[in-house]
Amino acid sequence: MTLRRWLTLTACCLGTFLLLVHTTAATVSVAAIARDLDAGFAQGQWIINGYSLAVGALLLAAGAVGDALDHRRVFVSGMVVFILGTTGCAAAPTASVLIASRVVQGVGGAALLASMIPLLVHSYTGRQRATALAIWSVCSAMGGTIGTLGSGLLAQPSLWRWLFIASLPVAVTGLVIAVVITDGAPDGGPARRLDWLGTGWTIGVLGSATFALTAAGEFGIASRWTLGAIGVTLISITGLVTTERRVAAPALPPGLFASRQFVGAVVTAFAYYLAAFGPLPTMALWLTGFGGLDPAAAAALLAVQQVGFIVVAALLRVPERHHTAALALGMIAIVVGVLLAAVVVAAALPASVMLGPLVLSGAGAGVVTPILPHRATEAAAPALAGAAAGTLNAVRQFGLAAGVAACSAVARATTTTPGAGAAVALLLAAAVATAGLIAQRALRAPEAVARDRRRAA
Repeated sequence: MTLRRWLTLTACCLGTFLLLVHTTAATVSVAAIARDLDAGFAQGQWIINGYSLAVGALLLAAGAVGDALDHRRVFVSGMVVFILGTTGCAAAPTASVLIASRVVQGVGGAALLASMIPLLVHSYTGRQRATALAIWSVCSAMGGTIGTLGSGLLAQPSLWRWLFIASLPVAVTGLVIAVVITDGAPDGGPARRLDWLGTGWTIGVLGSATFALTAAGEFGIASRWTLGAIGVTLISITGLVTTERRVAAPALPPGLFASRQFVGAVVTAFAYYLAAFGPLPTMALWLTGFGGLDPAAAAALLAVQQVGFIVVAALLRVPERHHTAALALGMIAIVVGVLLAAVVVAAALPASVMLGPLVLSGAGAGVVTPILPHRATEAAAPALAGAAAGTLNAVRQFGLAAGVAACSAVARATTTTPGAGAAVALLLAAAVATAGLIAQRALRAPEAVARDRRRAA
């Protein structure tokens, strides 16, 4: 590789590292942050969810801007916004300011995530591209692991700010590198019109749905806040469907959903991200409460899940003809891992026993993650491949946000016996993963079933 191409890879690796660090940075430390800023339950959930929700809601729009203009410029702009949001998080005097800054971080994160893969694909070919994507994937997993560990080590009043302060030199370095590289410039094709209205409806759907889940735990299912959010969600869904059928270049092309296999991939993406990673804040609270661990030990235990993910994703290479079977096995591993975690919690077993369930669910996610993008883009028409990948990423982020909100709400509402709420939340997550597995199998098109049989023969 030339020096300039190494710089492109370095910038993308720094970007994905930061993106994943801050996806998990508040997992264990949110309780300390809430105490320090006098935040309530709902605010604590939005400290975690505001970031993931903004990333998921804006991914499609950021990808469209990159296609129309220049992915490198979108990356640079995203890093600038990310730095501003991170600075706001580090200096936040109140929970409301911190939540707003986390949303700003998420806006920058969406631009980074939407532009990184196109930059890598445009900058490398053949074996170099495979090498670059492999290195980039490892950096992604490392970011999640370090974010979880840092969340536990810095789970103290005022110390949590270093979760954000320490990221600033890395972000500035990534920005400087991105400014000087030139790979990823547009090819001079026709500019795409941006579907601002459709993007707005998408934000309405994701934001109001997540708020409804959070409000249900804070105020109750029948509260005016919860019912109002549900109403906004239904209105936004109606507006989104109506808009995307009429505009020339929809942010969420209806043609994607004509493929049963694509719908199955989307359902599976939502279900596995919700089940594998959504319960982690609830598990962190159980580990530091009933489990008797300090925040640093709880974070180290939770990070084992990411280690399982890294090892499996890095070492396992599944031939395309075995994708269907591997996807099913990965989802089963997630279901079993989450169910075993529920047993550990319900039976009040030693926290160290949680090691096995976490490794199993992490390994399952490591199997599923590389297969789903291939399955989604294969199901879409060639012209919609980019939209398919963006939609899949957006749905995964929403699954994470919905999982954090739903599991936390269920755990808070179910307090009949010590730890019962966390156990019920984990059972809910396992049920969602099971439903995703069933839907993915049921929604496979007949021609896909026949093709898989021919490949396996």
